[in-house]
Amino acid sequence: MKKILLLIPVLLMTLASCASSKKSDIILPMGESEITLPGGAKGTLLLAEDRKSPFVIMYHGYASTRDEVGNMFADTARELEIRGISSLRIGFRGWDGTTEFDETFITVHTMMQDAQEALDYVMALPAANRKRIGLLGFSMGGGVAQYIAGTNPKEIASVATWSSSIEYASLLNREDKATAMNKGEVTMDLGWRTITHSREFAESLSAYNTLEVFREYKKRPFLIVDGTEDYLYTNTAVLKTVHPRAEVFEVPRADHIYNVLSGDTLLADTVIAKTAQWFRKTLD
Repeated sequence: MKKILLLIPVLLMTLASCASSKKSDIILPMGESEITLPGGAKGTLLLAEDRKSPFVIMYHGYASTRDEVGNMFADTARELEIRGISSLRIGFRGWDGTTEFDETFITVHTMMQDAQEALDYVMALPAANRKRIGLLGFSMGGGVAQYIAGTNPKEIASVATWSSSIEYASLLNREDKATAMNKGEVTMDLGWRTITHSREFAESLSAYNTLEVFREYKKRPFLIVDGTEDYLYTNTAVLKTVHPRAEVFEVPRADHIYNVLSGDTLLADTVIAKTAQWFRKTLD
């Protein structure tokens, strides 16, 4: 009984600490800072103003990192900063190069948790205008943006996706999924790297219907960016049926990553500029 009584003050102090952190009295310098979300995901915060400003949260794609391929997210953050828009680009635990979480940790569940924590973090920041928050998702991160917008439709003012996924169930082929389910994990050669997925990752792929959830986000702006040579190009038409008022920006001759690794960044730069301008318009 005595031990229980001794624990009560500690518990009350812990609860009080958690409550104050939710109010977020965090004061951060302008420019870039690295932050850590409650679950352990890392992020790069870029504050563009010394007062409340619009915010864009960025969700990267499959097996990528918070700066994205060719530094497209890092470059987008700087373009947004020029326009007075702050940003947070997060790395999903297991894919952002930290030693705390290896790649077998990641599932779609952990990705959605990281994504929601990023939104909660920004919503609590004194430097954020809570009525002017946008989401940007690239490839698999596009599905994450759809899901977070659909589950938080009143909090999100605009959404943009690049080369977006619309479902995850087909991400692993039948053979790789069977290996993961039977042996506990599967290692795949992606061409530019190998990657190992857990049984839990394979199971989580069919747990989220991002398109159906995204229907809840139907009255606010949505930008669909896709390259005409992207293997997911047909997803644009499907997304358009879910959000008929969406603006579509097609990039002729662009592949899934807008040819950013070809040595010519013209198309990628066009995507970044269009996206930054669009957020400036829709978060104004």
